[in-house]
Amino acid sequence: MHFLKRLIIAIRGTHAREIHQSQYFLNISSSESTISDLRKMLIHKLNLLGFQAQQLKIFRQPEGTFCLSVLLNLSADLRQSFIQMAIGLSQHQDVRRIQWGLRSNKPRLRS
Repeated sequence: MHFLKRLIIAIRGTHAREIHQSQYFLNISSSESTISDLRKMLIHKLNLLGFQAQQLKIFRQPEGTFCLSVLLNLSADLRQSFIQMAIGLSQHQDVRRIQWGLRSNKPRLRS
């Protein structure tokens, strides 16, 4: 009976950790000639840290640069590693602009 209680508590704890993940975004702006290399480097860094991207897109921005956009589901204990990775990427010579943070789940209004 004691083993069964421990098993149930462990399952509840695992379920609670899965529920308490938040979605974070990372947007990197760069030129067309370097965005592919930045994508490869980012995927390598994500794999090294054990992060799994939920979505990864590259698109052209209105000012002519390209944006590498990534969405990640992270638990609170991985947040600091994510921030340190983003700060490290911001110092790369090919990065023109970088933004990261907690993604808002509020619906956007269309005009």
